Amino acid sequence: VKNTGTNPEDICLRAKSNLICSSSGCTGNYIDITNAAWNNATSNDPAFDISKRLSLNYIKVAYSLAPGETIYLRFWVNPEPDTLPSGTYNTTFDVKGVSEGSTCG
Repeated sequence: VKNTGTNPEDICLRAKSNLICSSSGCTGNYIDITNAAWNNATSNDPAFDISKRLSLNYIKVAYSLAPGETIYLRFWVNPEPDTLPSGTYNTTFDVKGVSEGSTCG
């Protein structure tokens, strides 16, 4: 995510749904979005971190991102229960920049 504006921004992220199965082998199954985690870094290789959980509500994933600065996000998933069938599980995200110090809304 790159700040293409002229003022510092905070970056907000939310998942639009749980991770829903989209392949025939797991139809009807989903992974709760709280079983997915994220981390950020100004390099393109954010460190592994399972403590920062995703949400269906906006969460701040970057603070005071300067104009022209880029923040990289990395995501992990820990399927629970571990008996879920393998397959392709998907969601989409909303990402928005807000004025530094503002709420995500």
